[in-house]
Amino acid sequence: MLKEYLEGIKDITHEKNELTHRLFLHNLLDKLKNHFNKEYKIEHEPERKQGSQPDFRISYQGLNIGYIENKKVGTNLNRLLKSDQVLKYLELNPNLMLTDLLTHTPKNTLVRGIRTRL
Repeated sequence: MLKEYLEGIKDITHEKNELTHRLFLHNLLDKLKNHFNKEYKIEHEPERKQGSQPDFRISYQGLNIGYIENKKVGTNLNRLLKSDQVLKYLELNPNLMLTDLLTHTPKNTLVRGIRTRL
């Protein structure tokens, strides 16, 4: 799974936008889900009920587990932790993972008094 993902993003550069390789991330998440528990649901760009939402929603038996937001490679993810966008997303669900396809936010990051466990 991981080898296929890394092969798919091998040409990633700072010049390419966040959409360029998002399909490879979606495929990796889907394969991980199928390997560990097929009952989880991974929705890419879930239906937006109000304003913007993160790129992926993870749910289990209809319950919203958390979100994943994909950013352009090289984005300083730690700097984004207190951005208006991320704070808004944390209001949807405190379980939020930020990724630039190569890195992700650290586990148990404290954001505005909400401890996120990723």
